[in-house]
Amino acid sequence: MSTSKTTTRKTTVRKNQKEFINAKAKAEFEKIRENLGDKITIVDEPILIILANQYALYLELQETVQKEGVVLYNDKGRASFINPNQNALQSIIKNISSISKEFGLTLASRKRQKINLDREDKENSIFDLGNNLTNSDDLEDI
Repeated sequence: MSTSKTTTRKTTVRKNQKEFINAKAKAEFEKIRENLGDKITIVDEPILIILANQYALYLELQETVQKEGVVLYNDKGRASFINPNQNALQSIIKNISSISKEFGLTLASRKRQKINLDREDKENSIFDLGNNLTNSDDLEDI
C-alpha cells in the first residue's frame, strides 16, 4: 500500500503587471485596447500583450533587414544564404496575422465580425500591417 503526499503549490498572480519588451509595444497595446474598447476583457490582455510585443519586434527586424538585406553574402561576395532576420520576420508576420484575425484586426475579419475600427489618426499601427496582409497577393510566400 503506497501513500502519496499531496503538495499544494501557491501561485502568485501579480495584477496589472504587463510585460512589454519596449515602449513601442506598450504604446501599440494601448492603441489596440482603445480601438477594441469593450470588445475585450482582462482575459484577452495576455494575448494582446504578445501581439503588441510581436509588432514591436516586427518593426525592429524590418529595419534590420532593410539595412542588411534579405540575402547575405559570404566573404567572397557570393549570395550564400537568406538573412536569418528575414526568416524571423516572416515568422513574426505569421504570428501577428494569426492573432490579429482572432481579434478582428484585419479588414476581412472586421467585415466578418461587423467591427468598425475607423481611425482618425494616420499614424502607422498594427492595424495597417493587418490590412496590408489581407490585401497582399503574396501571403503564400510568407
